[in-house]
Amino acid sequence: MLNIEYRPFKKGNQYIMLQWFNGYAEGLIDYDQCVNMLRLGIAIRPSFYRFF
Repeated sequence: MLNIEYRPFKKGNQYIMLQWFNGYAEGLIDYDQCVNMLRLGIAIRPSFYRFF
């Protein structure tokens, strides 16, 4: 899995996130199938978490 994040505003906790997943077992329904997924989304992080 690979995550790329971009913060469009300097004073904020909103991020635009691009995620690539390649592998098995993302869900129990298709646990034996290898999948490639590309996701684009918005992530909102609490400002008190520094380890993200």
